[in-house]
Amino acid sequence: MHTRFITRSLLIIFFFLVIVSCSKDDENNPAKTEDHLVGTYKTATPVLIKIQTDFCSSEMEDVATIKWDITWKIVKTATENVYQITMTYISSDFTVTNSSCTDGVGYAPEPTPMYLNAAVNGNEITIEYAGDIIGTFGDEGDSITGDLEYSYCYLYCQKIYTDVDEILFYKQ
Repeated sequence: MHTRFITRSLLIIFFFLVIVSCSKDDENNPAKTEDHLVGTYKTATPVLIKIQTDFCSSEMEDVATIKWDITWKIVKTATENVYQITMTYISSDFTVTNSSCTDGVGYAPEPTPMYLNAAVNGNEITIEYAGDIIGTFGDEGDSITGDLEYSYCYLYCQKIYTDVDEILFYKQ
């Protein structure tokens, strides 16, 4: 009888531990872990975007700055660690910074919304736009920090970029 009591007690303790460990919300239990990246992120303050073109001198050079108040809406795709981001922004404070650009700067405003792809590896988020990597961001849990840089040429060439870790998003 004493052995039966100990066996039952051990079974009860075992089942209790299994139940408690299965309900634990962490990365070891994917059924219970929420995908914390999914959601809406917004910059706390407008981000200074720097603009280079070859409009003024046929050489790529800084010509202007503009501020963007940026919002990202992040959704999960069917592929593991791959997300889609819809980026919108409101621009303000366009400023010509190159005094030799007397006939304009050749800047063509970026589209809004912009549709980005994101690949996540640990805490690193690699952002892709139109097939090119345009930024690497760090996932800080409730915030995302990084920088942006991309360029293209149509009639004139232009490059849009920020300083390193200039962009700071907070989850809404």
